[in-house]
Amino acid sequence: LFIIGPGKTSSAQDKENTVPIDTYLQLGNFEVFKPAFNESKNLNGKKFSTLDLLNADYYDIDKLEPEKGSQLNWKSNVYEWKVEKAAKDDFIFPEKKPVKDVNQIAFLATYIETSRWMQANLELTSPQLVEIYLDNKKIKTKDMEQEKNVDPGSVSTKLKLKKGKHLLLLKTLKTATNNT
Repeated sequence: LFIIGPGKTSSAQDKENTVPIDTYLQLGNFEVFKPAFNESKNLNGKKFSTLDLLNADYYDIDKLEPEKGSQLNWKSNVYEWKVEKAAKDDFIFPEKKPVKDVNQIAFLATYIETSRWMQANLELTSPQLVEIYLDNKKIKTKDMEQEKNVDPGSVSTKLKLKKGKHLLLLKTLKTATNNT
């Protein structure tokens, strides 16, 4: 679930001005793999982490064109942006049928249009790791993954939106060890 509301308001105004985003475009699930020797330490003495899997540049974000029906070639497969709706509980599940023991990323996108400059709060609740982009610039990362049947975890950030149309893009990672 992610919600956009105005910047600084009272709680009564929050409810009135909150806009749930329940329709979005989805691309993928793409199977992604850890590198060879991921259990070994790198030159800096660190092991490869799940967050490294999320942060990897699988595809140039600037080249993504979220539009219903638009296609992307990925490792000899063709994927298409599809319109999806949030579940009844307002959760967004990027994977319809999670594949056990497989790391999967997906892209979720929506457009925000404003008639004037505004500041808004973005709230996202997800058990998965997520990178949040506004107009192709990373603005926030949810870097903690929650286990199944546990509070899913949240992240929030302020958005400064100029008049016009803005792309809000999420890159999610469902890890092989977590079937949430």
